[in-house]
Amino acid sequence: MPITSANSTYRTNLKSNTFFWMLACLLVSYWIYGWFYCINREDWVIENLLVVICISLLMITKKWHNFSDLSYLCIFFFVLLHL
Repeated sequence: MPITSANSTYRTNLKSNTFFWMLACLLVSYWIYGWFYCINREDWVIENLLVVICISLLMITKKWHNFSDLSYLCIFFFVLLHL
């Protein structure tokens, strides 16, 4: 499974992109783990508001932007650092 970059001519569509779904599963599992083991749930909700906004914008703009796997990996680390 090669990872596509900005210079790649071929992009895998989202439904069959296993790399994207693997990153999504890791992110959701880490998010759930953080929710169960947080000290203050109100702070957790406020801190994760940026993550919800970022992921919502990515889902809305998916029609116009076809990101590479490398871009999804960078977005994954950005969101993971904000959880």
